[in-house]
Amino acid sequence: MISIHQHYLLYNRKDFNYDDVDSYYKTVNIYKFSKDFSERFYLPFLESYIKAYGNNDYYELVLKVISELKDTNLYGLPLTNELWYEIDDCQDYDIVKAMFAPSTHEKLELFHKRFGGYWRFGNIKDYCYLVNPYFPTEAMINKMKYFYDKLLFNYPSGQSIERICACRMFDNVSDDNILIGNGAAELINNLKYIVGKKIALTIPSFNEYVRCFPNSEITYINSKDDNYRLSLNKLKETLNKVDTLIVISPDNPSGSHLKYGEVIELLDMAKEMNKQVIFDESFIDFANDSYTLINDDILKKYPNLIVIKSISKSYGVPGLRLGVLASGNNKYLDIINRNMPVWNINSFAEYFLQIFLIYKKDYVFGCSKIKEERNRFYNELIKISELDVYDSEANYFMIKLNKSTANEIAEYLLDNNKILIKVLNGKNGFDDKEYIRIAVKTKEENDYFIQSIKEYYDKK
Repeated sequence: MISIHQHYLLYNRKDFNYDDVDSYYKTVNIYKFSKDFSERFYLPFLESYIKAYGNNDYYELVLKVISELKDTNLYGLPLTNELWYEIDDCQDYDIVKAMFAPSTHEKLELFHKRFGGYWRFGNIKDYCYLVNPYFPTEAMINKMKYFYDKLLFNYPSGQSIERICACRMFDNVSDDNILIGNGAAELINNLKYIVGKKIALTIPSFNEYVRCFPNSEITYINSKDDNYRLSLNKLKETLNKVDTLIVISPDNPSGSHLKYGEVIELLDMAKEMNKQVIFDESFIDFANDSYTLINDDILKKYPNLIVIKSISKSYGVPGLRLGVLASGNNKYLDIINRNMPVWNINSFAEYFLQIFLIYKKDYVFGCSKIKEERNRFYNELIKISELDVYDSEANYFMIKLNKSTANEIAEYLLDNNKILIKVLNGKNGFDDKEYIRIAVKTKEENDYFIQSIKEYYDKK
């Protein structure tokens, strides 16, 4: 028990300083006052404060005044590991429903339905979403922080300027051949205006591609028949049956990858048959033989090619919501551009594109660190006999579970280790086995996952 007036100050809102936030304590507003204290001190002071300052302020400020009186005894009980959250509005209540769900199963479902925003739950370790932990660097972050006020209070540029910023991220592409999206998801959703009536797509796959073509007939190429590896032969066989072929390489969630020569072989065949190819290379910078199709020479040679690339994943900035679409076909670009708003990205995202070139070497180094750590992590994971780990060219692993269900292990990890993973059961293309997907993170985080999953199987 701690005497408040002897050890702590209660700060006014105007005196709160975010530079000192690590030295502050947050009050959990549960109070127990004696009848004598309420009648002699709290209620009279509260009434006087309201008369003087109105009722639009924190009632703790009354306690600040009272705590300075020598005749009062106010004590605080420190919390250690107790879970709590203060509810002031409907958003707080929504957060609390996930934190204090009646069962871990329901908690897991509520977390997944949020599709992000896990920073609200400070103790959650997110192995679900796939972000580069080694980029951006602290130097780049500090540069963006320096311009925070200017970026916050000014409109971003329109698409024509954003395209100039974005093309500089790549070695050989002109601004005429690129578009910027509010994340790759915005661009994927706008593909429906240019795709053919018949589409082919490998499954399992990124769900945006599964749901975003309501006016097309979709042929699914199930990769489970090839042990969840992309098959060039299957893609070529399907090409003559459809108008548009969608290829994601490295594939999500398997991490399977087509080599550059295989992709060119496929594009040559598609060009000869006048077929459209959408190639998603969002994770390709993590591949051991990384390459890009965002290149003027390739885009010019294959006018029916559309390339999608998320900036969230390998560039480590999912909160900025950035993605690019590239094509040498002006008709495609014009149609998609007409269906996007004038300002579809914010000033922070635009500035990230603008200054990226300064930090490009850091980015390349960060991707190399992921590749190195991925190999180490893989070699540790395959030592666990209960896991069947698929080799990956991305920053994640798809894992088949041999001795537990995906929901069981996901619920255990969330409940006991605050680890959130992706349960793949229910996605199109999976058989009746149990599958999960986990992100490759830093060595410390990956070792924590290894330790946690070993503890789970040790207890079974």
